[in-house]
Amino acid sequence: MKHHSSSERSSVAGPNLCFLKTSSEMRPFSTRSGFTLIELLVVIAIIAVLVSLLLPAVQNAREAARRTQCKNHLKQMSTSLHNFHDTYNHFPSNGWGIGWAPHPGRGAGNDQPGSWMYQILPFMEQTGLYKLGATPKDDETSSTLLNGNVKRLSTPISIFMCPTRRGVENYRVDPTIWFVLQPRLCGPLTVGARNDYSINGGEDVAFYGGPSTVISVDNGSYVFPPPSAATGVSFVHSKYNLRDLVDGSSQVYLVGEKSVDPRKYYDGSSLGDDEGPYVSDERDTTRWTRAAGTSLRPHQDTSGVDNTWGFGSAHSGTLHMSFADGRVSGINYNIDVVTHRRLSNRRDRQVVGEY
Repeated sequence: MKHHSSSERSSVAGPNLCFLKTSSEMRPFSTRSGFTLIELLVVIAIIAVLVSLLLPAVQNAREAARRTQCKNHLKQMSTSLHNFHDTYNHFPSNGWGIGWAPHPGRGAGNDQPGSWMYQILPFMEQTGLYKLGATPKDDETSSTLLNGNVKRLSTPISIFMCPTRRGVENYRVDPTIWFVLQPRLCGPLTVGARNDYSINGGEDVAFYGGPSTVISVDNGSYVFPPPSAATGVSFVHSKYNLRDLVDGSSQVYLVGEKSVDPRKYYDGSSLGDDEGPYVSDERDTTRWTRAAGTSLRPHQDTSGVDNTWGFGSAHSGTLHMSFADGRVSGINYNIDVVTHRRLSNRRDRQVVGEY
């Protein structure tokens, strides 16, 4: 048997090396470098279909979260109203009449010209905002009081805002609109807070202009309307308590969402949305279930419909209303109008069925 040296083996194999290929080298060469145009269009179409299917679900989930948050806002306000009631043995009044800003030196109850929303601030961990600009109770003109109210009236509170409708921020105050009042006890405003909830004023619309000065209240020269003029839970100069809810606390609205024209969310041009949460009795902070003998069915916010007297919301299908027993319920927009009226009346002694 003949043996070859290493050099000889190399020499023998050498000529054949150019024909030896590794497995990877023997694979067919591909000229493809990416998707074809048709493949890309198919992928885009599939993605578009998936997005169209997922987007409504995402939007529904977000609205469900906003509804829950809105419901929690009403629950917090109801709890604050009950804590106020436990402290003073009555629900807060809604101030002295149209256009009165708060007076932090006059406490709560009938001596307070500010709204019910102002009066529950200490029960919402907003004592600093409540006391802002405090001066003696007979003061009407000091810069401390006037500037304090400017800051207060331009301080929005998230609990007073429905997240479905708009954000927690200040909105424009247009002094050229004739019905935008310059509140008493307050300096000039260019922006102001808003609110999306109102207390139950009762079955029939009732609100008043109120006194012109603090002293006219203190000396008794101004006479407020009798509390019997309203059938809800808060009124001008009122002191209603749970005993006054003769229909039962589970059968009487406490606070609910108010109707606002979507075109007027931001410009303050609605009569029911131009003065904010802290100013006294008006349709900004009070709503009713009947006006001039016509029942006010609650409805979803609708462009071109400015229902400044009644309840409503930006949600589809239902709005939220809290009851005097503290619970919060969804009320269908198709609720029977008579049932809706009875739920707003604390003393009609009418039995309310399913709603």
